[in-house]
Amino acid sequence: MKKYNIGVITGVNTLFGVLVRHKDFKKLNWSKLKVAISGGMPLDKKVSDLWQSVVGKPIVQGYGLTECSPVVSAESYETSEYTGSVGKPLIGTTIKTFDQSLNELQANDIGEIGIKGPQVMGSYWHREDLNKEVFTKDGFFLSGDMGYLDEHGRVFIVDRVKDMIIVSGFNVYPCDVEQVLNQHPDVEESACVGIDHKVSGQSVKAFVVKKPGSILDKHTLIEHCKEHLTHYKIPRKIEWIESLPKSNVGKILKRKLTQ
Repeated sequence: MKKYNIGVITGVNTLFGVLVRHKDFKKLNWSKLKVAISGGMPLDKKVSDLWQSVVGKPIVQGYGLTECSPVVSAESYETSEYTGSVGKPLIGTTIKTFDQSLNELQANDIGEIGIKGPQVMGSYWHREDLNKEVFTKDGFFLSGDMGYLDEHGRVFIVDRVKDMIIVSGFNVYPCDVEQVLNQHPDVEESACVGIDHKVSGQSVKAFVVKKPGSILDKHTLIEHCKEHLTHYKIPRKIEWIESLPKSNVGKILKRKLTQ
């Protein structure tokens, strides 16, 4: 990267995390950078803040799916700080959120994200059974992502529908817990999954990668969570792990944590 004056850089949160933690990151010349774009997985606030402290600009987020060719929404390159949003829908694109009965939800209500626009696929090839499941009667593609739109029309992704954990009837979105865990100065990264619990149905288990040389203990990390999370979101179990399983592009593979 030292050979080039980079104007645009795209990647997943994992990539940006590796870059900001590299010993030579501050030596790179970012004076020509116009925008850094994250997608594919949630952007961690700590990573974005570290990036901005060196580069002078935040990492902005975009959202998309293969079925949507792939971009659906994006933040403006003029965004001045981390917002947690994946921006507003692209021109010609409509995004709504739906409850389990496919009723449209109001601003700030969390539901499944539905998308309609010229970039959305027509159907899955020879899968009429699946097409009936993923398209509403008025043509919105159901993304499988939980999220909401705020009063300004900005889109916020909460988590994948299949990753949601239900604790005593309360919905727990792993991303919320992971953001808190990752804010601890001794945590490098984390991933949360739901495990069976005989009383509450499910509880939260966290897999945590500590920073090299850290002596962080589980009690201290739980106390940190108690300061920022309601009681049912606090992990019941924490497992230290050397590294999280990832795909070739850096996405965390949670299914391997539950095998």
